[in-house]
Amino acid sequence: MDFIKSIFAKKNTAPDHIKIKFNQLFPKAVGVEWCKLKDSVEAVFTEEGKEKISLFSLEGNLIELKTNLSIEAIPNTVAKAVEQEGEIMNCISVFIPEVLNYELIVRDSNLKRYRISSDKNGAILSKVEL
Repeated sequence: MDFIKSIFAKKNTAPDHIKIKFNQLFPKAVGVEWCKLKDSVEAVFTEEGKEKISLFSLEGNLIELKTNLSIEAIPNTVAKAVEQEGEIMNCISVFIPEVLNYELIVRDSNLKRYRISSDKNGAILSKVEL
C-alpha cells in the first residue's frame, strides 16, 4: 500500500526549481495540483478566479499557459471572426511564449460542434469537427 502511495505522491509533485519558477510567475495561484508528465510538469490552478493550466519543461521554463475565459472576455476581433462559424460555447487562451492564440468550441446551426483555433487578430488557424 505504501508503494502505491509513493507512486501517486511522485506524480502529484514538482521539482523545487519548477515550483520556485511557478511561484514567481503566478504568486496569486491557489489550489495548485501538479502532474509530472514524461517530458514536462503540469500545474492546474486558479488565479484571480480564472482556471489555468501551465506546462513547464523539466528545466523549469514555461512552455504553455492555458486560461479558461468567459465568453465576455474573448477579444472582439476573435469573437467576431469566430461567430461567423457559429455560436461560441467555450474559449481558452493559449499562451506559448511570444504567441497568444485562442481555442474555441463553436456550435453551428446544425448543432455540430467544432474546435476552432484563432490567432489574437481573429484569423482562423484551424477548424476541426468534434
